[in-house]
Amino acid sequence: MNMRHASVDEVERIQIILKELRNIDGIRENQIGHFYFKGKNVIHFHTHQDDIYADIGDTRIKLTLPMDTVQIAEILNNVNQYMIKIAEERRKH
Repeated sequence: MNMRHASVDEVERIQIILKELRNIDGIRENQIGHFYFKGKNVIHFHTHQDDIYADIGDTRIKLTLPMDTVQIAEILNNVNQYMIKIAEERRKH
C-alpha cells in the first residue's frame, strides 16, 4: 500500500482528535498533525486514497470518519500508553 503523510487539508477532516491531542500535557505539535513527546514522534497521520490512518509508535489504526467516541478513546489510550513507554525508556538511560 502506497501511503503518504496527510496534508494539512486532509488533517482538517479529523479536527476532533487533533483538539484532544493538543490538550495532552507534555505533547507538542511540531507541525499540524505531527505530535511529539520528549522529542519522539508519538502520533502522525497518513493517507491512502480517501482513508486516513493514525500512526502511534509501531501501531497503525485506520480512522473511521466521522470519528466516534469509542475510536477517539482508543486513539487517546494508545497515545497515552506510548507516552508512558517513552518516559520509561528515558528513565532507563
